[in-house]
Amino acid sequence: MIVSSLKEDEGRRFFEFACSLPERDFWGRKGYFLRGDFERFQKFLDYIKPFEPKCFLVAEEDDKFIGFAVAIYNPEWICELKERYGYEVKKRAHILGIAFVQRRKDVLCALVKGLTDYFSKKGIDNVEYPTLGNVCLTTATDVLTSENVDALVMFREAGFRISECYYSMKLDLDSYKYSKECLIEEGSFRFKERSIEIVQKDEVLGKITWDSVENEKTSIEVNVTRAYRGKGFGTTLMAKALHRLKTEGIKVIELGVDGNNLPALKLYRKFGFEPYATHFYIIASSGYIRKQEQTTPNHKENAIESLGMKRRLRREDEQ
Repeated sequence: MIVSSLKEDEGRRFFEFACSLPERDFWGRKGYFLRGDFERFQKFLDYIKPFEPKCFLVAEEDDKFIGFAVAIYNPEWICELKERYGYEVKKRAHILGIAFVQRRKDVLCALVKGLTDYFSKKGIDNVEYPTLGNVCLTTATDVLTSENVDALVMFREAGFRISECYYSMKLDLDSYKYSKECLIEEGSFRFKERSIEIVQKDEVLGKITWDSVENEKTSIEVNVTRAYRGKGFGTTLMAKALHRLKTEGIKVIELGVDGNNLPALKLYRKFGFEPYATHFYIIASSGYIRKQEQTTPNHKENAIESLGMKRRLRREDEQ
């Protein structure tokens, strides 16, 4: 097996490989762009082009692709995480997509090793896989299924550890009783087709938005400017939005929230939102993987293979 960077002239060949993968074996935030048609795949390549550093690895065996992994470093995402969690977040790259044939753990391990080695050389020791949506490590219920446990074990064996979690929550508006709004001393309200804003001198201090309605169901998102948090803006926006949506005949409201976002969790629970699915964020670090290699019986063979991979990646960087 050989792991190397995807070459520019191999886009079409890779796209055909990606289309051959079973749907359930195709995981990642940007999976949509790697499905469908070649033009959509080109949009994916254009999307990742500005990010530095980035890494698009493919695994080959007998001149055939058998797996891939693509990850980028986006400092804006790190800032978003810090703001959400309220504490410092380690520098990390994010995996946008990863897949391999026949659930081969050796392919997954080689790809993860290649990613962590590459980003470690760039001063980024952690690579996170935010498994959002209906993908491999999503429970899709309030309990883990056998398939998800098996997948989680495989990723753990490849060097990942569970770092954070993300909850999908929903509220049945038929049983929701109108909540008295908090009085806010600053700002006034601006109502739009699918949003409510709190504004002051044309500055938006906070807003709640919702998606288009399908089958009497919609998803909402609340954002309050940092300087105005803790003043009841989120509570007021939520109360106004839920009252309006209920009067418009909406039956179910859904939202997503990071497990570490305590203020948001408390807000949603106050209004009666219940979690119905848990999603894992998993993270791999170069230091942790090196430590794992040293404790495995065949770490010498792994080290030799890793050294060859490092040399290939180094040559590609120099070209």
